Amino acid sequence: MGGIYFSWYDTDPIAVIEDLAADTLLDFIGRLASSQGEEEYFTREIEMNLVWREADAQVNFAVRGNESKEMTQRLKEVRNHVYNAHYLVGARQGVEAAKEIQAVVRTLYGTTPETSPR
Repeated sequence: MGGIYFSWYDTDPIAVIEDLAADTLLDFIGRLASSQGEEEYFTREIEMNLVWREADAQVNFAVRGNESKEMTQRLKEVRNHVYNAHYLVGARQGVEAAKEIQAVVRTLYGTTPETSPR
């Protein structure tokens, strides 16, 4: 039988992502850019789900909390970058996904991360 088989013991440790803080995202950018192999991408997929959850929650909080139109639009832009990154992780394009998360940092914090994908 062909195929790729691995167990939970073969995966990278999953980083807990509970916010969209700059240091959280910078660490994630590094992991995305250096991902290789199915096991690492499997872990990045799980982490990407956590980033998506946070980005989507921020948009929902902004809409319900009567946040300014500018801030709500900025958060929607962040969520779009996260969506694109999630797709790229699934396509095993870690460096391109890392660039999308860099765009999240720029959008949220108005700066370019010092961590650069290889």
